[in-house]
Amino acid sequence: MANGSLQGGLQAFESAKLAVMHRSRLSVVLVDVPATMRDDVVAFYGAALGRTGQTSGEFPEYSAFAGSHAPSLLVQEIGDDARVHFDFHTDNVDAEVARFERLGATVLEKTGHWVVLCDPAGLKFCVVGVEPNDESLIGAALVGGDTVTQPPTVATFLWFDGGVKEAVSLYQSVFPGLVVLDDGGGGGFSATVVLNSQRIVLFNGGPSFPQTEAASISVSCSTQSEVDRLWEALGTAGGGTPGRCGWLKDKFKVSWQIVPDGLGSVLSDPDPVRAAKAHAAMMTMGKLDLAALKAAQEAE
Repeated sequence: MANGSLQGGLQAFESAKLAVMHRSRLSVVLVDVPATMRDDVVAFYGAALGRTGQTSGEFPEYSAFAGSHAPSLLVQEIGDDARVHFDFHTDNVDAEVARFERLGATVLEKTGHWVVLCDPAGLKFCVVGVEPNDESLIGAALVGGDTVTQPPTVATFLWFDGGVKEAVSLYQSVFPGLVVLDDGGGGGFSATVVLNSQRIVLFNGGPSFPQTEAASISVSCSTQSEVDRLWEALGTAGGGTPGRCGWLKDKFKVSWQIVPDGLGSVLSDPDPVRAAKAHAAMMTMGKLDLAALKAAQEAE
């Protein structure tokens, strides 16, 4: 890479890491009510959740209902109107606010580590800066040690030799539910997407580390028609290369396994003869066909 491209690639790499490392978690759902309604609302949610709303001397305006998983529910005594809003807690306020703005949010107010925004519909929410595992978090500190603990974020990081933008376009066309979290700011060096709840970072790193079949993305399909569609879209029609036993490489050399639901039970049939027949049939296939595998089990 030329120096300028290398610098841009490094910046994109850092941006891709931030998309994984610095993210908001939906920590608190707040029900804002005037003082005259607070007791009734606290009693209602206490009965609905089977919990007692807890308060503290430090934050007497809050009644917290928190369990072992985020988000917590807080009833907040504030203002004259009843409403609901959300708090996203993060260890990188600037990065998360910028990400929300790219997604269409608008900043309304900044007060230290607390930023008020509104979503595209005009509904308000907050981004709150905290230290990792900070015990002073509202909704964690108020419940006497019953803190809200988030699991670590895990993402698959794929190294490309160019073509990240084109790859995202292909995957969006193949998987309509794919969400682009970060497009790398238009530089084309990286992108972060979520595919069926799986976070994937695509990074243009150059030719040093090519893709191999040692790492692949496995997709389970509920119908044979979905197997057929994905095999075609990622394989031959999408410029990819079909392989054996349900494996293929797309045009960017990323390996995929297109697997029909039920394959595991067929291959692990308690009858070893039937299981062996299914396995032998699979070894002759490119695209997997569950009906054909079951037929092979029954063959004499």
